Amino acid sequence: MALPFQYPEFKEMPMPQPFYPSVSNGNMHSNTYMYEQTSYMIQSSLATEESNDMEEIVKNLMILMNNATKEELQQVLDNEDKVNELIQDAEQTKKLRRKLKDLLQLNKDLAVTNTSMQPEFEITKENLLSLVKEQKELRDKYDFIYQKIASKLSLDSTLSILHAATAEKESESEETSSALLNKNINVDEFIEQFIPKRKHYHLRKIKAEKLSQILQKRSNRSFPVPPPRLFVNNGYGGY
Repeated sequence: MALPFQYPEFKEMPMPQPFYPSVSNGNMHSNTYMYEQTSYMIQSSLATEESNDMEEIVKNLMILMNNATKEELQQVLDNEDKVNELIQDAEQTKKLRRKLKDLLQLNKDLAVTNTSMQPEFEITKENLLSLVKEQKELRDKYDFIYQKIASKLSLDSTLSILHAATAEKESESEETSSALLNKNINVDEFIEQFIPKRKHYHLRKIKAEKLSQILQKRSNRSFPVPPPRLFVNNGYGGY
């Protein structure tokens, strides 16, 4: 049977709602956010433990009521202060008061600690934003240089450069041969100068030919060969 009285200081409390960092412009180190977030944690903890303690208080009161005489029960019904006194003197009530006091002090200490960390947080935040900006600038600079180099080093351009370099070495080797024929240099000097130049000439010529073949293959793939024409037998010996 339900008791014919209310508990003034222990009425049912609504479940606290979580406090998200969208408040205070997303500043998770603001006084408002830290205070509300910690208060939410405290209220959530109290909501669970208070429910258990309230059940214990009601249980103890029921035991007292069952053991009370009719006159004592009548006194309780006639005197609401008596009910309040029983509730306030309950060990669970005192325990809740002590817990609430400790948690409120903890909330205050956490708020002070986080407030003291705010300058460091702001400095770190500014450094991070600066690094992000610098990274973006470097990335843009890299992309620009890459595109510039890539445009200069296309295969067609590379082939043209190779042809020019090959012709240059061929011309140098011919000049060395002419110098020998004109007796401007002796045989030892000719061998010392001609062989390296001719070597570079042949290497560049081979590279140019290979690159030219690669470009030719790519060009052929870009324009596929049409399928062979099919001839239909018209009944006159295939003609």
